[in-house]
Amino acid sequence: MKETEVRIMRKTPCILCLFFLCVFIFSMNGFLSAEVSINGTVETDVWVQLEEGEKLKNENTFSLKFEYGSDSYHLFAQPEIQLYGVPLIDDIEDLQNSDTLFDSSIRLAEAYLDIYEFLFPVFDVRIGKQKIVWGAADMLNPTGNVSPSDFSDPKEFGEKIGVNALLLKAYLPGVWCDLVLVPVFTPSLLPKSGFLSSLFPEIPPIPGTSLGTQTENVSFPENRWSETALFGAKVSSFILGFDVSASFYRGRYSIPVISRIDLEREAPLTPVTNISTFSGFPKLYVAGLDFMGSLWSRGIWGEFALFFPEDLAITTNTDIDGDGTFDIIDMTKIDPYVRFTLGTDYTCKNGVYCNLQWAHGFDYEIGKSNLNDYLVFRLEKGFFYDKLKILPLTLIVATGDIENLRDDYGVGYAPELQFSPADNLELDIGWFFTSGEGENLLAKNRNKDYFFFTTTVHF
Repeated sequence: MKETEVRIMRKTPCILCLFFLCVFIFSMNGFLSAEVSINGTVETDVWVQLEEGEKLKNENTFSLKFEYGSDSYHLFAQPEIQLYGVPLIDDIEDLQNSDTLFDSSIRLAEAYLDIYEFLFPVFDVRIGKQKIVWGAADMLNPTGNVSPSDFSDPKEFGEKIGVNALLLKAYLPGVWCDLVLVPVFTPSLLPKSGFLSSLFPEIPPIPGTSLGTQTENVSFPENRWSETALFGAKVSSFILGFDVSASFYRGRYSIPVISRIDLEREAPLTPVTNISTFSGFPKLYVAGLDFMGSLWSRGIWGEFALFFPEDLAITTNTDIDGDGTFDIIDMTKIDPYVRFTLGTDYTCKNGVYCNLQWAHGFDYEIGKSNLNDYLVFRLEKGFFYDKLKILPLTLIVATGDIENLRDDYGVGYAPELQFSPADNLELDIGWFFTSGEGENLLAKNRNKDYFFFTTTVHF
């Protein structure tokens, strides 16, 4: 049986279940219209690489949101279907079945139950698949580690993936607390193309050798409670006009981290070197602090997160003689390090909105010596009661060596135009250009400029 047939057979029961779920929901809506809310979106998203005119992405997404509740509980579910514009054609027989022309996926983005005043009036509990977003910054949240990041769409940067969790909220005098338990670890979703290759450090060349085969090995945590369970706690309060939170997270890195690199000659006296990398999801502790408020009519916020990797070291082994014997040539231990984000925003009298953030470190940057600095600035102006929005300046500047900007800098520029000809219709057109030098994320993607066009209908 071909791979495409297996994938379709696996999806068919899920698609049928979603279909009957939608039929049931709409049929019940007539009887429970006072308590049931149903809405959703249909979105078409096209990305094109400008340099080669290569269509990188052409997706159609159907998202349905279902809510039902009362004074004592609230039920929410959001199933999604995505159709990808990449045909799955292996031979002539695939052209006889429309299911093989386009790849598709189905997922339950969120599905949870809220129970209010659970056992005691001060407790609320949420059970099920949910997105848990911690932190005060705008999308760049070093303290937000409970739900993994969704990197599949760079335009939707900052999105999180729902995780199966038990979230307990306690409302005490002057303080409110969150306790969360995630029984099963979920990694981040990486993009199918684009900056995926930039998420991992490059292997330095070995003098007198040339590159042979490259293999990447990723190990996943064992399916045992002690290996997959994640815990988190957050305490929040209102102090001197600011929302302040302190948090703790015990879990894992959600992006694969290289722990071992093997360099092996194909044979003695040959210059060809094969490279094997071994990655995993190391255990991690994070202590965080964030604040948000206003000062002099300007919004300000900040996040600080101290990362404690558990026994994480990167080992480089080499078989330079080609005899099958490996020697350790380098071992780098990852010590605790700090990531932070500071930001401010302001709306001018003429309606121009300004947003400025400085972030030290990104999700895939592990260890103090690998943290880059990112300066993000955005201007936004609305016209005709915000039916037309112009974002003429969304600028991202990155560097890994602030004292040597000439040789290590990255610049990203993303102008954008948003138009709403009707209350339930949105059109979004934009570009993303990059340039730079060095090893920072933007510089590595200087030849990957994109044009995107998105149409969204809400119902």
